[in-house]
Amino acid sequence: DCMSDEYEQWQHFKQGDEKALEAIFLRYHKELYLYGHKMCPMGTQVDDSIQDLFLELWVSRERLGNVVSLRAYLFRALKYKLLRAIKKERKLTALPADADEFLEFSYETKLIADQEYLEEKKRLMKHIKQLSPRQQEALYLRYYAHFSYSEISEIMAISQQAVTNLVFKSIKGLR
Repeated sequence: DCMSDEYEQWQHFKQGDEKALEAIFLRYHKELYLYGHKMCPMGTQVDDSIQDLFLELWVSRERLGNVVSLRAYLFRALKYKLLRAIKKERKLTALPADADEFLEFSYETKLIADQEYLEEKKRLMKHIKQLSPRQQEALYLRYYAHFSYSEISEIMAISQQAVTNLVFKSIKGLR
């Protein structure tokens, strides 16, 4: 069972097992890297941020609690780490309330892969670009990264109902 394996790995990691840290890193690195590059397509700090994230986890492992979904926890931690890196890079004094405006996701490739005609593809791409960054992020997490609504809720730090509404409105808008 994948969930119990994840739980056991997390427990071993928290007890100082370096092999568990390595297993967690190897299991999630590629997905975290792809997600990071959706947030910072031009950024070179994605690899550094992932390395920093795992280093910080290792250093603070004894203080960490249990997590419902390790995958969602890592995605959310990386998201906040990258937002802080973007803030630092842009020398902002404070993150605006709509910090998600920094995130530019491109979901066209995934969503139009099965479309038959170029015209339909162009139309769909145009509509996706008109969605808000939060709608684009929710669609990416749901249909590209295959997260559950509760995991997306944890990553985006909004209620599960808000996630459902975002995804529903996004799809409705695309139709």
